Amino acid sequence: MTLIQDVTTREILNERGEPTLEADVSLACGALGRASVPADVRDELRDRDDDTRYFGRGVQRALEQVRDRICLVVRGLDALDQVAVDHELGTLERLGGNARLVVSMATAQAAALALEIPLHRHLGGLCLHPFPRPLVSVAHLLPHAPDAPLADLMLAPQRHDWPFRDALRACAEVSHALDSLPAPPTSVQDALDELRHAIETCGYHPDADLAPAAELSPNASPEAILPLLDASPLPLLLADLATLDHDFRAALDAQPGLTLANTGRPSPHDPARTLALRHFTNVTDCLRAAADAHRNGTAIILDADAPATDDSFEADLAIAAGATLIRTGPLASLRAATRCNHLLRLA
Repeated sequence: MTLIQDVTTREILNERGEPTLEADVSLACGALGRASVPADVRDELRDRDDDTRYFGRGVQRALEQVRDRICLVVRGLDALDQVAVDHELGTLERLGGNARLVVSMATAQAAALALEIPLHRHLGGLCLHPFPRPLVSVAHLLPHAPDAPLADLMLAPQRHDWPFRDALRACAEVSHALDSLPAPPTSVQDALDELRHAIETCGYHPDADLAPAAELSPNASPEAILPLLDASPLPLLLADLATLDHDFRAALDAQPGLTLANTGRPSPHDPARTLALRHFTNVTDCLRAAADAHRNGTAIILDADAPATDDSFEADLAIAAGATLIRTGPLASLRAATRCNHLLRLA
């Protein structure tokens, strides 16, 4: 029997020592799914307490919501019907998104355990997607300035014939090589040059094997970005495309070999887009967004770069959603190690 029997929640800490939600969903057959939500600056304030615990960032209020409202709604539902469970969660008004998301995630975990199949197969059904490649942050190379044109600098594996373990190894080797720099770069161009030099030093080609990728800062200007791209072409640039003026967007579109990935509100004309589970209130809506992107011919980058716990849900989601890349953050972080190690086990 895969009917939901009980839901329990607790307050745990993420990798920054901040409180977040963890939920257990237990089924009548004995399967127990556990999940925790990744943190995000956009999390709903009603999920947070207003007392002095954790400077008002506690989640005791969200725990009460799960116990007093969510548990009553989902108890008795079939965990195998993720759409129905998420629909019922969506009927609850004035409820924080994180409380709904964590129960949705734990339900999917419980169903996969009951079926004795990997989570990505349960979420992806009959659609077998290739493994995503890691998109690894090396943002520590960037100069810290209020008007910096780039918000993130990343390593993007370019070889599609690389197994996940080889792509990850290359990113790890270059990341470690960058740790031995005698002095931090003083400009964005110097950071790009150092990154390309580290790629070559580790025995890789800086375009065919590994290449720098970047995310635009919200205040990035054409005068700061376009000369950088002319001097150091990038294969991938992340940006909120709706905030770019027409001429800037046209100039970026004209850059040879550059793919723009939209981090903002999606458009059917996006060549690529980021998809972050933490921006949804349930698993079903996230997978529907991935399906819509595939129908539009849009490549997906699963964004798992947020303060997280040791939950590997997003690694399975990246496979199920057919993501070409999974944005892990820096490799020297809990979120990156957890997700990458889980993908290594599945590979």
